Amino acid sequence: VDSPEPDPIPPSTSTTTPSLPTNSTLPLGTPMEIDAMKSKHHS
Repeated sequence: VDSPEPDPIPPSTSTTTPSLPTNSTLPLGTPMEIDAMKSKHHS
């Protein structure tokens, strides 16, 4: 996980906190992750 700030929150709680892109598997993450996913789908 590429997070500039430390994530003291466990993966179990990160699912309920969309503001923290701890899980790259979640559809709601950083714009960069979303763009990356879109790029993979398009390419």
